[in-house]
Order: sequence, then C-alpha cells, then structure tokens
Amino acid sequence: MLMAVVFLFSTAFASTNSNEAPYIFSDPSGNTLNYVGNDDSLTFGSNVFHQRAVTGNVILPITWRWNQWIGPSMSQPVVVPLPPKNPDSPSGGVVFTLGGNKVYAIDLETGNILDSKTFQSSSTPTGSSITYFQGNLYFGTRDGSVASFKYDFQTNKLIKNWITNISQSEIGRISSTPIFMYSYDPNSRKPKEERNIYIAAGSWDGHMYFLDAQTGTLVKSLKMSGPVTGSPAVVANGDIVPTTYIVGVDGGYPNLSGGYFDINGTFYFDTNTTNVNSQVKAGPIASSVALKWESYTDKNGVTKGVTFVFFADVNGILYAYDRNTGKLLWKITQFKGTFINNTPTVGDGYVYFTTTNPAKVITVDYWTGKVVSVNPLPYTAYSGSTLVNIYDPTLTLNIKGLLSTDQAGNMFIADAEDGSALPAFFDPNSPDILTNVIKLSNAGGTYYGDYQHPEITYAHGWLLVAYNGILQAFSSFPGTDFAVEKLYVTSNGQPVSYLIPGRSYTINAEFTGLFWNSQMDGLDRVPYYVEVNGTRIYEGTINFRPSDPSVYFVKIDMPPVEFTTPSGVSEAVIDVVINPIHYPKEYIPDIKGYQKTRSLNLVEDYTNNYKKITLPIGSKIDLYAKSITNQNPVDGQKYYNATVVVGNNSDVPIKRAEVQFTVNGVMQFADHDIFIDLAPHEEKTLTFRWISPPNNDVPQGKIVTLGAVINPNKVIDEDNYNNNAVYTNVKVNYVSPLPQTHCQSNWTEQRPDEYIPPEYDNKGNLIRGGYWTYKTVAFYNKLNVTAKIITDHDPYRSGYGFYLDVKTSIETNYDNLSAIKGATKVVAYMQDGSVIELEPKYPPGTLENEWQLPPNPQSIYNNRKYFTDPHQPDGPFVVYVYAFGAGKDGDLVCRDIQSVQIVGSMYDDDATVITK
Repeated sequence: MLMAVVFLFSTAFASTNSNEAPYIFSDPSGNTLNYVGNDDSLTFGSNVFHQRAVTGNVILPITWRWNQWIGPSMSQPVVVPLPPKNPDSPSGGVVFTLGGNKVYAIDLETGNILDSKTFQSSSTPTGSSITYFQGNLYFGTRDGSVASFKYDFQTNKLIKNWITNISQSEIGRISSTPIFMYSYDPNSRKPKEERNIYIAAGSWDGHMYFLDAQTGTLVKSLKMSGPVTGSPAVVANGDIVPTTYIVGVDGGYPNLSGGYFDINGTFYFDTNTTNVNSQVKAGPIASSVALKWESYTDKNGVTKGVTFVFFADVNGILYAYDRNTGKLLWKITQFKGTFINNTPTVGDGYVYFTTTNPAKVITVDYWTGKVVSVNPLPYTAYSGSTLVNIYDPTLTLNIKGLLSTDQAGNMFIADAEDGSALPAFFDPNSPDILTNVIKLSNAGGTYYGDYQHPEITYAHGWLLVAYNGILQAFSSFPGTDFAVEKLYVTSNGQPVSYLIPGRSYTINAEFTGLFWNSQMDGLDRVPYYVEVNGTRIYEGTINFRPSDPSVYFVKIDMPPVEFTTPSGVSEAVIDVVINPIHYPKEYIPDIKGYQKTRSLNLVEDYTNNYKKITLPIGSKIDLYAKSITNQNPVDGQKYYNATVVVGNNSDVPIKRAEVQFTVNGVMQFADHDIFIDLAPHEEKTLTFRWISPPNNDVPQGKIVTLGAVINPNKVIDEDNYNNNAVYTNVKVNYVSPLPQTHCQSNWTEQRPDEYIPPEYDNKGNLIRGGYWTYKTVAFYNKLNVTAKIITDHDPYRSGYGFYLDVKTSIETNYDNLSAIKGATKVVAYMQDGSVIELEPKYPPGTLENEWQLPPNPQSIYNNRKYFTDPHQPDGPFVVYVYAFGAGKDGDLVCRDIQSVQIVGSMYDDDATVITK
C-alpha cells in the first residue's frame, strides 16, 4: 500500500520557476528505482530508462503455453513473480494487463483470469501500459483519465483506488505510461517514504499532467508544444537528488522537456534538457526517449559520469545528448526520410534504432556516434525491439538478439549483428524443425486494424504479448522427454545398499515426463519394464497425462515391484526402462548443431530412459572408523586437514556408506557429510578440512573434539555398530589479544612568549629586563586510519578475492611538521588468522598515505587481493587494519575494523576457480 504523503501547495503552481540551477547526476545513485516490483520486465512503468534490454538469459527454443481473451490491447503486460505452483515452471505470479475497457489480473502459469475491472466506457484500447508499485497499478485511459487499482494477493481481487479525469475523451487520451516522481529538498535527507509522490503522464492534448499518487488529485498541468505520445523517462531517483523526467513531444519546436519538484511542490524545468533543444532542433518525437548512465575517465584521470539520452524523430534523424551538461553528443542525418516510431534499444556500448519503412535495424556506437551496421529485418519491428541474450548453459553460446513483433502479428528474433531471423521458436505443427517466426494470428481472435500494436514483455522466463484481442504466453521449450529419475531397493520401507541371500525386497523407481503439450498423443499408456540380472520380472504401462492442462512436467512413482534375491551370484543388476518402443517420440533441441550452424532442429534422445543399479549380495556387514590424525596443538581460526581411516570388515562390497566428520559434535561444512564405496575388506583414508575456533580466553589451551562416524544413521544393516565412531582431542593454542591502540598523544613544550627589554641605571648597571618570558604550549598528534573492503561480487561469496583500500593521515597542531612521522607500517589481521603487511603508495612515514595489499600469486594477474577460503562459513568476515610507528615519538598505533558479509561459496556459482 502506498504510504501517506502530505502535499504543500499554495500558489506554487501559478507560475513555473525555471531559475533553478541544473542538477548534475555524477553517479548512478538512485538510478535503480526501488518501487519496481518486476525489475526484469520491459514495461515502461517498471523499466523507467526505457532501455528495452533483458538482463537475464533467453534459452531457445521458445514455444506457446496458453491463450486468454482480453479484448483489443496495445499495452505491455506487467509480471509480478510469485513461487510457481508447478516446480518446473519458469516462474509463478500474476500478469496485469489492459484489454478493451478492462484491467485484468491473470494467473501467470495457467492463463486463467483471476479478476477484471472496467475502467473506461469505450472498448477502444488505451496505448498506456501499467506501472506497478506494491500491489498498486497506475495507467492512462482512452477517455483522458489516469486510473489506479490495488490488487489483493490473498483474495485475488482488483479494487479501485481512484480514477481522475484530467482531459477530454479521445483527443486527450493518455497513451503515455505513468511514472513516479519524488519531491526534492536539497537540504533534507528524509527517506523517500516521507516525501511527496507524484504520478506523471503525458496526453494527446499536448499537456504533461502530475497527480498525487495516493489520492489521484491533479496538482499540476504543463503545456507542451504538441501531443505527448511516449512515456516519460526518469533520470534519477536518489535520496537527495530529484526525480527528473525527460519526455519527447510529438509536435513543433521545442520537442524535449524535463523537470522536477522541490519539497514545497514547486516545479522546475530541467534546464539542461530545455537548453539542448536549440542544439538539437528535432522534429516530432512520437516515441519515448531511452537513457543510459555511463562513467568515463577524462584526460586528467578524473572519473566522471554521462547520462546519455537517445531518441529519434519521425523524420528518421537519430540523436544523443548528455543530460548532465545539456550538450548534443551526436546527430545522424543519413537516414533522413525513414519513418521511426520506436523507442531505441540500449545495450552495452551500442544503441539500436529499428525503422518502420523500410524495416531495418541501425546499430550505433553510442560513445562515438558512429554507425556500426545497417541491416534489413525480416519483418517490420512496429512496436520496437527488445534486446535479449540468447544463452545455453551447457555450451559457449552467447548471441545478442532483437525480439520484435510487427502489426501483422509476426513475432521474431533478429540477430543483432546482421539482422537475420533466428530459428528460435518451436512450431508444434512441425516437430522436427524450429521456425524463425511465430504467427500470433494462428491463435484466432478478432483483427482490430490500427489497434494492433503487440507490445512484448519478457520477464521471469515468460514471454507475453497480446494480438487480435488474445493475450498469448510463451516460455522456453522444455522438450519431450521421459526419464527414470530414481531407482533404489527397500526392505520394510528402508533403502538398502546390499542384499541378503533368499530375502525379499522391493524395487522402487521414479519416472519423469517432460512435454510441450499435455494433450499430445501417447501420454496415457507409456510402457516400461524391470529386469534383474537380465531377466525381465515385470512389464507394465503408466499414465503421464496430467489432469491440469497447463502442467507440462510430471513426476510419477513406479508401482513397487517385489523380488527375491537370486542365489548363486555375488551381485544383483537391476534395470528399469521407460518408453522402450520410443512412442511417443522424444524430442530435444539440438543446441550443439545450433552453435555450429544456427540450425536449431529437434533431435530424438533416449539416453535417460533407463537406469541401472548394482547391489552386492552377502551378509555379516561390519563397517568401522579406525583413527583420526591431525596436527596437535593448532592455532585458532586457521584451516587444518584431518585424516580419517574407515573400512569394511566384511566379504560384501558396500555402496554409498555415509561418513560424517564433526568438530565438537557439529558438521562445519556440507562436505563433512560424504558417501563412499568400499570393496570387501577395503580400508580408505579420507581427508576433511576444518577451521579451528578462536582462542583468546583460555591461556592453558582450548580443547576441541574431532569425530568421525561411518553409517551414522544405520542405513546399512550391520552386525556390529560399536566400532563405527572414532574421536580425538586437539588443543587450540592461546593467542594474545590484538595490539593495543594508542591513536593520539599529547604533550607540552615551553615556547618564548614576551621579550622584556633591559633597563639600566645612570651608571650603566642593568636594573631589570633583558630576557624572554616563556609559556607552556599544548600540542597533540593523532593518527587516523580508514579502511575499505572492495569486492568484485555482490553478494560476496567465500573463495573470491577482495581488495583493501587503506588511507592513513596525521592530524596535529605541532609547529614543526618535519618532526612528525606518518604511519611507517600497516598490517591487516584477517579473521581466519592470516596477518598481511600492506604496501604504501608513498614512502613510509609520509603524513598522508595510501596502502594496498601486496600482489597475490594466487591471482593469475597478480592482483592485490586477499582470497577467503571457499569453505569459510556464511556471516561477516572481519578484517582488523592496524597502522604503526606514527607521530613525533613514533609510538602511535591506531586501527580500523571492517567486514565483508559472506553469502554462500564460490562453488555455488558457475566459476569454481580463482581467475582474477
């Protein structure tokens, strides 16, 4: 729910103040708006930079999932993610969208309508999309209103907050998607929650309108030079910077406008944007502008920021200016005469302009303004293009594509390098081939002529687009695949790892079925069989067809199969096979072929249709843990390797015997619980890495107990469990506390104060004076230390490196600076016990100095990093930074304490080795 806000309006809107100095956005603070619910959606209300670039990856191919009639729509759907009901769905959640005269809430996984509400009388669609914030929806209407609804996720109901009419119907329609603006007080650091919140939207009647976000009250209208058909973009939204909008105007000069509010509700023009009009002299701007903040280093080594503003006018001229300086960066006129009605698509280093007639994509290096390429598109990208990253997790496949639709309902992905259509979609009518286009009109519906502006949303693994009155949903094609997922044997419901001669057991298996369509043929009676040592002991069929047609992945337990241990053999080989006759056919995308030739056909694959396990046959099992060996004593907060000897004292081979290693009865890490195989009478030596606890409180040495247990849960049936555990005690040495700090020293010295001139009698004898008086002067010197931990990863995972940036300085009032020394040594005491001396930028003793870690040979580039152990537990990793040897007497010692929060291990990521 939106927070309560107080607006202070009197006569502030009677005139518009344009004298405010332009605000420089020198860094990207606040540029990630915190009110956005679906941050990887492309909806203009959520991606307020209008970059139309998906941050995640698209895995090919893409196929249809569901349809839902909503009426004519020109809006981008908004996806609010929730945990999926189907565990193999890309995401669960709710889709909010507009169709005809209604706002809809739709189940993301099934396409079922959860609720709908009427917001206007006309069934002609609005061109506005929805802005979503904490369950609240905001959008413009065809009849000149701005509407707000709230969605209750518990009851699945839409509730009207307010609908405010601000203009005439049709000629004042609001096709501009609203954006949020926070008021600005340069002398206040109040959080956003305590500041005014405005809704800003443009109208075809040639005005920008601003409303109270909570009540819907109109608080200001601003006359433009023509219709506002695009959505405003937001430059910044930080705690102490204004929310500044920029919008293009589809009219006469001037065609760019921007502004912000102060805390009293006074509106100020963004003078950098206003002033650039005279340089740009653009024609009508029918689309939205796109923004990109970048940093660069000037010739003096100073890091600066530039806020690119990209746009094209309807005459086919391309522009970029820096909003921070109001300077035109480049203007490209070679495409003059080409109609452009699309918002630019912004990637890293490049901006893409798609043209309508003829259909092509223009790629521009936005740093230089150089046209990199001009490529024809297979269809007209009428509603603009979305930059997607086509990625395969198993291979090095990384292609930039432009996801687009045209007014005829052709949805395609064009290669960003050459404009060619990629074979990205699975066509259910031709299962052996993937196509480079999806015909949205195949879903049926009603053709709405000029109201066919299919706007795509790609968010949380789902692709959503409306055409012919039908909202259509797509996601990555999972393939058609049956598999034996699990296979195990039980006795009395408990899994066993060996068999006793003559005893009866139960074979258990879990099947999985993955299919693009739950209505396809062959899902009702899929055959399977079970064999023991090559003899088929059971054949049957199983039903994979789900009752819910939206489900395309199922897990089914095979009915239990009973058998008796065969005699005269030392092991039992158990096989289970699903779909042995290969009907239905199992298709998966041929990613390898796509990588080589970009021909993404489907291939049959049955490699996971069977599973085999081998269990030994025997009796009188006896497993043992023999010994633990470790350095003794040890230091605190350091890693050590303990060796554990375990074995199998029987004639039966053992599969998956569990071994647990503990420190004081607790497993420190996940790899302290492992499974091993043991041949008959085999003994194995295992190594476990552990971290010793700190010890600065027990001078005689702290004692820890290391333990190892084999078969701790008695999953394996043994005759003797008495020798399954072994323990040893290790002493942790006492470590004296860290150095004592002495950051400041004070002293006094005698200094000449006043000279008393001599006085003589008439005989020339000195009566008085002729000397100096002295005063006591107090002096001090103080050592300052500031440390900063810098990481390349957020969140920071153990095993990765971090940098230390340390600065030391001396603060003093002493009148002889040459007698004062800065820090002569800086040392970092790491939480894991490591002690590292830092290297200075300037000679030791310099009054102001900078210090860094020494080059680390663990880094392939010898970067100045410290690498935590990959097994370091989650939580703060503390670094104590001490500076020594400073001051007049060289006795100052001071420290700074910093920490980095560890969340998981580097092994949780794709990278498993230190690379930098």
